[in-house]
Amino acid sequence: MQPYRVTKWIFSLILALGASAIASIVTRHIYPQLDPLFLYSLASLTLLSSFTFLIIKGRTIDRITRGTQLVSSKEFNRRVRGDGVYIPNKIHYPFPLNLFLKTKIVNLSIPQENEFEHILMVGDSGSGKSALQHTLLYQIAQRTGERVLIYDPSLEFWEKHGNLSRGDVLLHPGSELCPHWSIPDEVRSQIDATALAKSLLPDQKEGERNWWDISPKLVLVRLLLKLKEINGCQETLLRWFTDTQMIHDVVENTHAAIVISKESPDQKNGVIGSLVTIADSLCLLPPDDGRPKFSFTNWVQNGKGWVFIGTSGAGERDALLPLISAWLDTGFNRLMEKKGGTPTWCFVDELASLQRLPKLATATYEGRKYGMKFVMGFQGRSQIENLYGKQSEAILSMPGARIFLKTKESSAAEWIANNIGKPERERELESYSSALALTKQGNDSVSVRTDTRIDYLILPNEIQNLKKMHGYLRFDEVVVPISFPYPNPKDFVNPSSPSSAIRQMEAERNTGALLYLIMGSIIAVLLAYCYHLVYIANNNPHWLIKLTLLVLIGIVARLFSSESKNASNAKQGADGEEIIFRLLVENLADRGWKFRFNEMIGKNWDVDVIAIAPSGRVFVIDVKSHKGTKVVTNNGLHRRYGSQNYEFNKCFLKSVKAQAAKVAKQLNRNWVTPVICFANGEIEYQDNVLDPQGVIVLGGQDLIEDLEAIEHSFARTKLAC
Repeated sequence: MQPYRVTKWIFSLILALGASAIASIVTRHIYPQLDPLFLYSLASLTLLSSFTFLIIKGRTIDRITRGTQLVSSKEFNRRVRGDGVYIPNKIHYPFPLNLFLKTKIVNLSIPQENEFEHILMVGDSGSGKSALQHTLLYQIAQRTGERVLIYDPSLEFWEKHGNLSRGDVLLHPGSELCPHWSIPDEVRSQIDATALAKSLLPDQKEGERNWWDISPKLVLVRLLLKLKEINGCQETLLRWFTDTQMIHDVVENTHAAIVISKESPDQKNGVIGSLVTIADSLCLLPPDDGRPKFSFTNWVQNGKGWVFIGTSGAGERDALLPLISAWLDTGFNRLMEKKGGTPTWCFVDELASLQRLPKLATATYEGRKYGMKFVMGFQGRSQIENLYGKQSEAILSMPGARIFLKTKESSAAEWIANNIGKPERERELESYSSALALTKQGNDSVSVRTDTRIDYLILPNEIQNLKKMHGYLRFDEVVVPISFPYPNPKDFVNPSSPSSAIRQMEAERNTGALLYLIMGSIIAVLLAYCYHLVYIANNNPHWLIKLTLLVLIGIVARLFSSESKNASNAKQGADGEEIIFRLLVENLADRGWKFRFNEMIGKNWDVDVIAIAPSGRVFVIDVKSHKGTKVVTNNGLHRRYGSQNYEFNKCFLKSVKAQAAKVAKQLNRNWVTPVICFANGEIEYQDNVLDPQGVIVLGGQDLIEDLEAIEHSFARTKLAC
């Protein structure tokens, strides 16, 4: 139910009940001789005027003139008009509507083109960052042509999203599934060797490089180049770390030889000691024992699966930090080698738990040119500033969508409040002075002045008091409060859950009809009382009062009938959609087909089904539940009543073609096949036309067979080409 409709009904009920109460009290206890209907009309007018004054007053007393604005979910979607990833937002109805309506989920989408501006999540551990990341990953899995590079601190993402059939890779040395990391494949030139050395041995502090930061890297670069030359592996590199003479032999006659000169044993031991710090991580890597090999160089060029870089918890994270940081940094570096590459999501949760990633800052503000979409999570700004220094400003300023959750730390809450915004507000202040009270003469006066101030839109204390899985989403100049559920995978693939939106519409219509029935009953009672006065009390009310009541009850009866009819239509539509959803999943899901149900692809664009065949062909299926016989001709789609054919009130063919064009743009496809499926009734094809105006029209009973026939013909055509 839309908020304005709820407000309208509640306002009408309060007005009617309030006027009735006032009229009853006055006629019984104050002026019994007055006409109750006259008092009812007078009280209604008085309450209506008062409510109108308060509404206008509330709008003018305090308003935001410039800066960030706090909006509702509906207003957020109206302004943003997103067609990309979304955050599900729970809408709780007030009493008594919550007795009839369940909690409603409104998806807050951002534009797909703005996904390249990255997403930021800030909040304490346990506030809901992981839940939101799971939600995004489920959505990305339904897309084609996009991949993911994800840091998985506790392997929870791998457990829920890892898919070996998709070609996913788990880089976790403690797992049997971990491939052998081919270091020589990452070193194609001295530039690659230098970048990898910086990843394995990052500077201790950003912007303050000293001799002990530079010297070990110089030696490591020469070792990596030699490893590439002999096509060695990490076992070779580990042997060198334990044999200083071999290190001397490798760097001899290079500019790195001076930093491990035998004439300066203390200096040499310090450099060798720095190299040994990464040996503990490298020795944990799986050996080259016949298992699959992996390198980010090959993955970026040819890989389609997701890459999970994980640890099984905080216990082993410290030992693997150099390795994890090197993997992430190498991945970022490789992704930034070709503009317009495969869109790649980079999830980095608990960013502060990692070593400083040298390429992170560059990747965040240049990554959009290379198809990189970051989702970053941490607990507070101070963590990032301590790790990245001046670069933290560039990292934190890039994300376009920012999600702020609960944080108990006061400085972090204050930073969040400042990040949400401090808009300019105007408040009208009124002062009243009585000239008679002061001087015993003259007139009273009222003065109004406007006070302008800049203040928090959301107070820091409100951030500290947020509940779990509650927060705020900021995009551009708008902020919306969010309350999100923990994602259930069935919400993305279950055949029964997609119809929840139209079921919600059915419940809303039924509730509206009930409220109109209550209002009509109140007016009917008043009308009956009016005729009671005429025929029993011989007190004839004014004809205008009787006419007004008759008109009101007629209007309410019309609204009740309309809401009941709409509720019945919504139920019929929901039943039809559930039949088709279940039919598709039960018959085609195990044959390689993928489905996305009730997909929002823009403002007011709700696609019933997006079906992706094994061959890659995409269908947009618009489900209709009209009963009776449908007739397909060259001229379009018609409905038969008796012996005559009539056009539908809405142009279904044009609508589904527009949906298909929108989906094609979203999925980067040259063509998406539009389909209309009638869940009920029969279809009569005339003139041998199956696809009027380029839209395939199918019946629910033949849907599976027809879709597979279309898919097979497409696959044969593709094979012949």
